[in-house]
Amino acid sequence: MSSCRLVIVRLYFEMVNEYIFPDKYVITSVLKACGFGLAVEDSRQVHAQALKLGLSSNRSIRLKLMGVYGKCREFESARQVFDEMSESDAVAATVMITSYADHGLVDEASGVFGQLREKDTVCWTAMIDGLVKNGEMNRALEVFREMQRENVRPNEVTLVCVLSACSQLGALELGRWVRLYMEKNKIECNYIVVVL
Repeated sequence: MSSCRLVIVRLYFEMVNEYIFPDKYVITSVLKACGFGLAVEDSRQVHAQALKLGLSSNRSIRLKLMGVYGKCREFESARQVFDEMSESDAVAATVMITSYADHGLVDEASGVFGQLREKDTVCWTAMIDGLVKNGEMNRALEVFREMQRENVRPNEVTLVCVLSACSQLGALELGRWVRLYMEKNKIECNYIVVVL
């Protein structure tokens, strides 16, 4: 863990030891530092403190907990926090999808994605990106087609992921279609993409 993140975590525990009780902003900041440093044990202690203070139901805290547990490969803990949240929370689902996909657990990511009733562009993109990163190009394109059928408008990140899948599969026609779609809808791409 970098020295700055170590200082944040150390100051937090000093604060708690002095009976200065943290609020939701302090807890989310400390959890963020723990996530960057992959400090799972510190995260568990912060989680326990949030429970004691009655702050564990705070959405921002839950999202940070899911993120840090996911980064640290503590999927059971991340899933427990996720399962306690609202079924229709696309942001929480996106955190879980990303956590699973970042560690190659594509089926688990797909399970979370499939259970979500209402998906926003970011959630669709997280699933497509996770599939592409894990070499599942055909599945990524299937999810993109499903996104189109559901009339969810892709953003530039979605389209970069799709173009990446197209280039790796040699799907020139779909790649050209994506490029025309971007031009027609005035979606600028600030990423370097192989021109098809």
